Amino acid sequence: TLVVGCVLIIRLVFQKQSIKLEFEELKREALQSQYESLKNQLSPHFLFNSLTALKILIQEAPDKAQNYVNSLSKALRYTLQSNEKQLVTLQEEMEFMDSYVYLIRMRYDTNLSVNKEIDEDLLLYKLPPLTIQTLVENAIKHNEISKRKPLKIDIVTTGKESLFVRNNIQRKFTEESGTGLGLSNLSKQFGILIGKDITITRTDEFFTVEIPLVK
Repeated sequence: TLVVGCVLIIRLVFQKQSIKLEFEELKREALQSQYESLKNQLSPHFLFNSLTALKILIQEAPDKAQNYVNSLSKALRYTLQSNEKQLVTLQEEMEFMDSYVYLIRMRYDTNLSVNKEIDEDLLLYKLPPLTIQTLVENAIKHNEISKRKPLKIDIVTTGKESLFVRNNIQRKFTEESGTGLGLSNLSKQFGILIGKDITITRTDEFFTVEIPLVK
């Protein structure tokens, strides 16, 4: 009995250690995924477009330049700080999106519309940082945006404690370059940090990604 008991205790100790190592590995992968997302947002391409738009505003509409600088500052600050967190509230994410949408609409004007319908009861629910921005950027990257074909993006919460980002599909003839890992990394983040997966739905007209929110 004593020998069997010792064997069981040793086995439990090894199992506990194995579970701990596995958890640390999953945590490392989640942080690495967040880092890749962060690195993409601070790419030279992103900064170049932002600074180019700012230069034009200073010359043509100096009254709007200050608002643009404020929005750019908020967006970059949130992006940098998000690297320190695994989860943020939906309210924090949407406040960041207000700044981000302001920036990108300077580039596309009325050819891009972003509709937001957020249930206030879900504002303190959480999700990985830069989730919504990743989905919005994915829609912009893969679709034509012009007067002939304006792009509409909907950001809407649902009654089942989730949120979806949907856009009409109008594929570009020549798509922008990228790693193609945005949605894949996002799926891994939700699996590791929340224990749930995102849902991707594609029809002839719309592309929709639904993401779970957690208390």
